[in-house]
Amino acid sequence: MYPPAVLLQQCEQTLFTGTTFGEAVLALQVAQNELDVCASRIEGVIKWKRDNGRK
Repeated sequence: MYPPAVLLQQCEQTLFTGTTFGEAVLALQVAQNELDVCASRIEGVIKWKRDNGRK
């Protein structure tokens, strides 16, 4: 048995293509959002393992 597919999606990593400090700040915000989504998937896998690993 595997965790739900939504928890096994590859994490996004948007490449930085900007040239200004403003673009760098926006890219940092995007990266932080991507990191938050990825961390929530990992937490979901950990919770799923805890709840289903002993069957």
